[in-house]
Amino acid sequence: MVAQFVSDVLPPQVVPAQRIGYGAEMLEVAASNNLFSILRLYGCNVAGTTNLGTMLAGARHTVELTTALLGSCRVDAGSAVTFNEPWRLVAEWGVGGLPVNTATDTHNASISFDTTLAVGAMILPQDADGGNCPSIIIFSTDLVTDFGGTEASYGIGI
Repeated sequence: MVAQFVSDVLPPQVVPAQRIGYGAEMLEVAASNNLFSILRLYGCNVAGTTNLGTMLAGARHTVELTTALLGSCRVDAGSAVTFNEPWRLVAEWGVGGLPVNTATDTHNASISFDTTLAVGAMILPQDADGGNCPSIIIFSTDLVTDFGGTEASYGIGI
């Protein structure tokens, strides 16, 4: 895992099975590292001590990272999860793969969570895109974020 993000407390709800898109600018330090991006999404209890259900188990991207900071994005099928208590969404960004030479190669990677976006049209991450883009997770079905009702506003996060 390279980075972990945890949401504010969310109300109990059923999160349906849905498509989940994600992307960020990433790189591997050496071309022989053979690294691929991974995102894992799950819900934990408010204290953060118990995994209440996994929405995205951490499927590995099929396109290897390069030594240049370029876009790495993917859409995966997420699983339905029922949260019967208040919970937090946990997003774990990372990499996986097998180095060519395990004696000298390491699993060193970088993910850019840059906040300096250019003014004008925003670019969403695309594989091998070198443009300045935000790290993003997009749910095809909203998550309910309001304890007072059914207002759904978590279509895009991170």
